[in-house]
Amino acid sequence: MTITEDDATELLGAKLVERRKTPAIKPCILVDDREKTPWTFSGNVDRERVHLDTADYSVRGFSDKFIVERKSLEDFVMCCGQERARFVECIERMAGYERPWLIIEASVDDAYAGAYRSAMNPLTVVNTALSIAMTHRIQVFWAGDARNAAKAMEWLAFRLLDPEKTPFKPKSTAI
Repeated sequence: MTITEDDATELLGAKLVERRKTPAIKPCILVDDREKTPWTFSGNVDRERVHLDTADYSVRGFSDKFIVERKSLEDFVMCCGQERARFVECIERMAGYERPWLIIEASVDDAYAGAYRSAMNPLTVVNTALSIAMTHRIQVFWAGDARNAAKAMEWLAFRLLDPEKTPFKPKSTAI
């Protein structure tokens, strides 16, 4: 299916941009207006501050299907302990979406190493993430840091708009 510039603008609020001499759709990442320090994105995407009922990020045209909850490792550890009741409510709301994601700004190795200010058992932290994925069918991605989390969000936005093409191509498919 070919999307014209008028179709994209009307349906998604997206703009066509030149990329490698072929038109590509420029997605608009929606950022919840309560985010204090939003991720920094490249010029390949537009960004708009809006009020999202659930989660921190989405993509224009997909906010009823696709959402991303952002957590630093410290925040996620708090959600495994003191803030668990509130977080469970959030997870249950997220599970009602077709494509919910939880992106953690740390590596799973950071979690296993207990690289946070809490006495929480690292296995509890990692197992909570696994439980969220298994029980609520929420995709959990350990991004490593905020910069990689922003890159992942951009990739997901492009993938939503055009599942066959993304601006990021692997250098090699060899194993």
